[in-house]
Amino acid sequence: MEFALGATGVNEARGTPWNPWDAGTHRFPGGSSSGSAVAVAAGLCGFALGTDTGGSIRIPASFCGLFGHKTTVGLWSTKGVFPLSPTLDSIGPLCRSAGDAALIHAVVTDGKVPLATRLDGLRLGRPGGMFVEDLDDATRATVESALLALSAAGVEIVDIDLPEAVERSRIFLGIVPAELVARLTPEGFAEARAKMDTVTAMRAAHGLEVTAVEYAASQFRRLELEAIAAERFEGLDAWVSPSTPFVAMPLANLAHPDEAKRALLSSRNTQPANVFGICAASMPIQQFGASLPVGLQLMAPRGEDARLLSMALAFEPVLGVGTPPDLSGFLG
Repeated sequence: MEFALGATGVNEARGTPWNPWDAGTHRFPGGSSSGSAVAVAAGLCGFALGTDTGGSIRIPASFCGLFGHKTTVGLWSTKGVFPLSPTLDSIGPLCRSAGDAALIHAVVTDGKVPLATRLDGLRLGRPGGMFVEDLDDATRATVESALLALSAAGVEIVDIDLPEAVERSRIFLGIVPAELVARLTPEGFAEARAKMDTVTAMRAAHGLEVTAVEYAASQFRRLELEAIAAERFEGLDAWVSPSTPFVAMPLANLAHPDEAKRALLSSRNTQPANVFGICAASMPIQQFGASLPVGLQLMAPRGEDARLLSMALAFEPVLGVGTPPDLSGFLG
């Protein structure tokens, strides 16, 4: 996706990669790391890198049936990467499993390979409210089945409140478009706009309207939210939620206003982790009976990426490694 700005992976200007889970229907690949996710899901490479500013690794991982790791900001160097938002940008892998992600983590950080932790005694907070509203039937049923399996294996899952998560959209809009336009310059953005995807251009254009006061207020509140998130983890090892509210939609649905509006919710469950300054991953759980990929999002405190991967490694023997798509429909 252009400038890493786009949650669905749909792009009218550059073309939309085909989600390999459905040869007959062109579905969202998820964005913005759409090409990376499709390449891995289709078996074209063992893993690929993506960027995540508001969910751009976890969303395509969820839609394409992969493991995606959104690292803590600053853990991986962003040198050489075009900056969408220096405040929120992070880099991470899209791969088949937590085991692959653990190896990649060790190589990039020059550290030890994370090992699976014990399941017994782990406590996961399950936020309600926004995170579980308007889920499609497949996502709701698949996530519940996965959580029941973890609970039966000894993981304690407790309901928690994260009322601050609803601030994700306001904070994101107050920071990201402004930082993008500042990087492009208003003149550069005006020159590029005619060649951009219209939705991407519309989202970026909001940066022209953000005042200095609004930007500063968003940054101040972001720092407050980071502190609040740290407190919310007290007594918990991680939080867990659906990665996306629905499975990958057909592109044709965008012709219907209600469906086009719903598509904008692709990043609803992922943006809070960026705004809270924490690390997160999307684990593939379509093996619990879904015909299309479903992602289970795991979120851990800032800087605890190795711990996050250790928990994901422990969950894999219970949840299984994501099943690959049937590619025979593309070979006829």
